[in-house]
Amino acid sequence: MIFACRSPAFLLVCAAALLSSTRAAILQGQLPKHEANFRKFIGKFVFDYRRDVAVGRVTVNVSRRGSLLENSGGRIIFCMFDDEKKGEKGLRFVRDASWEKRSCDQMAEHASMSQVINLSEPLEQFHYNISIHEGVRPRYWFYAFIGCGAGGANGLSEPLIYKVHSENILWAKQKEFSLDHMYVLTWQVIAAALIPILAFCSVLFALPDMSSAPASIMDHPFVRMLLLSYGAAFVSCCLWITHYSIIAKTGFGYERLSFFAVLAAIIANCTMFLISILASVGWAISRSILPRKRIFLGSVAVVGGFNA
Repeated sequence: MIFACRSPAFLLVCAAALLSSTRAAILQGQLPKHEANFRKFIGKFVFDYRRDVAVGRVTVNVSRRGSLLENSGGRIIFCMFDDEKKGEKGLRFVRDASWEKRSCDQMAEHASMSQVINLSEPLEQFHYNISIHEGVRPRYWFYAFIGCGAGGANGLSEPLIYKVHSENILWAKQKEFSLDHMYVLTWQVIAAALIPILAFCSVLFALPDMSSAPASIMDHPFVRMLLLSYGAAFVSCCLWITHYSIIAKTGFGYERLSFFAVLAAIIANCTMFLISILASVGWAISRSILPRKRIFLGSVAVVGGFNA
């Protein structure tokens, strides 16, 4: 059975439900212990570009406990690699060979920017501000910590705590977002507003005629499944809106919120898949007649093809 697409709105709703979680502006974690020479990639961020002004800011904080001040030694290098494909610096030089085969000096030499953290200094916290200047195009920046004899031959007895905060300072209210995720909150709000309207229109499309009561078609399994998909997509959008709003204010997101948002989106899309599969093999699973099925099931078929 082949259906023609007559309702692109279904595709919009599905695409909004499938939007993935944005990268948080704040990355934090622990550096390896009992390992003097380590390589730890922690994340990436996309900065905007503009000539003659700073476009971004990276704040690096590394902390340790007071008991470690006496036995800590060596150094740690915070390296930033951009996606430049020409020149002598950038991520491509790191990918040409294993990280383990490159010395600390080689890693720092090929890094687009680097900051040395000297663990021999009697400090509990190390704080650095790095300004990002980019005048050609937006670029991906990749962050890594490189251990160079950190803690002596046996490494650190306890892990160091790091916190890296990236900001697109040209974007004001959206400065906590990576450039490839700008306006994602706006699109989620639009999708959440459209879903109830589209659900109402879908029920009207399924009616035999405009004089019929909506309750007369609500018993059809396809209609119920479609409304379930709409409801799950709406819940997913609301959870993403909350998640992104928190990121916009604090730079952090809640993993539980993003988990349930993804779960709701999976329910929405799996329900669409199920309708598509049942319709493609001719299983109506009901004796009721579904009016205007070319509009109704055609839209569902497009959603299934989009996700295939």
